[in-house]
Amino acid sequence: KAETTALKAETTVLKAETTALKAETTALKAQLNKRVSFHAGLTSALLLASPSTLILPKVLTNIGDAYSATSGVFTAPYNATYCFMASTEAASSTNKYASM
Repeated sequence: KAETTALKAETTVLKAETTALKAETTALKAQLNKRVSFHAGLTSALLLASPSTLILPKVLTNIGDAYSATSGVFTAPYNATYCFMASTEAASSTNKYASM
């Protein structure tokens, strides 16, 4: 009888550990599915006042909805490292400056 009681207790502990591991696995899978990416551009040439926010209204991709084409603001939804790239084109030799 003592052996049966010990096995029941061990089974209860193992069930609790299994439940905890399933919850942790679910949480880790959710972390893997967190994706954020956007690709946006201009629809016409523009002259920016300094300083100002560059609003890119032509949104080609916005996975995670972190970029606002209305405000031009990207809001980082997760604590992570983000990489931003930009390219520019100059229409004349006098106006060629861009920064990001």
